[in-house]
Amino acid sequence: MSERRFCTSCGQPVDGMRFCTHCGAPVTTPPAAPPPTQPPPNPPSVQPPSTQPPTQPPPAPPSAAQHPASYPAGAEPPRGPARSGGRGRWIALGVLLVLLVGGGAFALGMLATGGDDEPSVDRSAVLETSGSPGPTSASSPSSQPPGAGSSDGSDDGDNAADGAARRAAERLSRLMASSAADKSDVVAAVGNLNSCVHVRAATTTLEDAADSRDALVTKVKRLDITALPAARTVVTRLATAWTASAKADRSFADYGHSLHRTAKGYKGHEAWRRAGVDHSTASHGPKRAAAKAWRPIARRFGLPVIAWDTL
Repeated sequence: MSERRFCTSCGQPVDGMRFCTHCGAPVTTPPAAPPPTQPPPNPPSVQPPSTQPPTQPPPAPPSAAQHPASYPAGAEPPRGPARSGGRGRWIALGVLLVLLVGGGAFALGMLATGGDDEPSVDRSAVLETSGSPGPTSASSPSSQPPGAGSSDGSDDGDNAADGAARRAAERLSRLMASSAADKSDVVAAVGNLNSCVHVRAATTTLEDAADSRDALVTKVKRLDITALPAARTVVTRLATAWTASAKADRSFADYGHSLHRTAKGYKGHEAWRRAGVDHSTASHGPKRAAAKAWRPIARRFGLPVIAWDTL
């Protein structure tokens, strides 16, 4: 049985090899020992060298320059195996590259999705509540948005009062608009009486206008202006003016009834006509005062301004 052979450089087994496959060193054949003339009394046992690598780093493999004559002519020197240290470094670099690419992709995904899938939180509300030592009640001023009513409901009361004032102003505006429509009919009817044309129709128009004035006086006196104190003057002056206008309409209607045809034309009781003129003149002052007091209210609520001579 042949004896095992080991590399003299790195100690690896090299049985039947010309070059060490680990370090590339040429394998040398030790010279055969001459036969002993007589057997030694105690032949030492040959222990094969350990297959474990020596504790000290193995010597660097000889380069071609160091062993130029060790390779046969035409033979290519064997290539040593790749060092495990170099392969480990490449594996570590590959793992690091994968981690970097994965981390970059994760960061881009976080930026694209806003950072998480959780529902968005009102950060301003968090900042407001985080500074307070305890829970914030619903009535706390810091927890209410700007413009919200205070806890005592004063703003809500102001809004309700403003709404009631607007409704009162709109009802008053409609009453004055109705009076303006009657006024145009009254002016035309009085003109017909003075011209003695369409006497009966003019008389009927004046009687209807007087009834309409009386109804306006009743409505304006019943109007609730508690939320609109500025309209008190308007209501008072309108009631006085429309009462005078109703008297003037009836006086002119009585004058129309007194008109009769004579040989010289129509003739009527002038006293009724003069009474109508006097009552109409008496209504001018209150109408001017009502129109003046109404002007700022109309501007406040964006309502039409009424001229006094249309009331």
